Amino acid sequence: MKVFLKRETTSGNVIFTVKDCMSDDKYTVTAKEGTPMSKAYIKDNSGIKRLVIRRINLPMYSLYSISAGGERISLVTSHGTVPECIFYGISWHIRGDVRKKSYDIVDADNSVVAAVSKAGVGKCDALALNIFCEQRELFSIGVAVCFSMEKTVDCEVFQTI
Repeated sequence: MKVFLKRETTSGNVIFTVKDCMSDDKYTVTAKEGTPMSKAYIKDNSGIKRLVIRRINLPMYSLYSISAGGERISLVTSHGTVPECIFYGISWHIRGDVRKKSYDIVDADNSVVAAVSKAGVGKCDALALNIFCEQRELFSIGVAVCFSMEKTVDCEVFQTI
């Protein structure tokens, strides 16, 4: 399954849209303001929250808690010159370069859960996610959102939350 993660720059609380191969909206990613901990939600077309991302941004690291359907994983990313990504609660690791937006989410048996790369959708750049494990679709999108928030949303939206 292939989806596209596109940054939204219009006003409001929608920070990303997730589109399918036909360019139809599949999910929206919204940010919640006014809490001490940053929060983002992935909602389906009915407006139902399908995944919650909680983030604590520290000087050297960002800590994420990603939960959906009663399951939770954690992700720790470093802000150093050589970024580190460590997962807890799931046996994933990253292969590739997150900063260049070209990476794979890989399971413990070295099977690729999702491949993420740059893609052009219309006049806007986006990320293409080839998701090979449909049961992990939301978590794969959630991880891509976490990495994308650090590069695009970080300063404007999440520092005010």
